[in-house]
Amino acid sequence: MEGAHGAWFITSFWDQPEKTIAAEIAVGSAVGRAARQCGVAHLIYSSLESPAAMGAGFAFPTFDAKVC
Repeated sequence: MEGAHGAWFITSFWDQPEKTIAAEIAVGSAVGRAARQCGVAHLIYSSLESPAAMGAGFAFPTFDAKVC
C-alpha cells in the first residue's frame, strides 16, 4: 500500500486456512496496521449486515463478526 492515497478491502471467512472468525479478524487488523504504517489516508472496509440486527431472527457468526 506504500504510496496509495486510499484502499478498499473485504475479508473472507472462507479464504482463511483455519476457517475461524479469529483468523478473519486477524487479516482485517493486519490490513489496518499496514495502511497506517504506509500513510494511507482513507481505508474502506466493506462489511456485511448482521442477520440478527436486521430482524431475521437468527445469528450467523461469520457475518456478525464483521459488524463494527
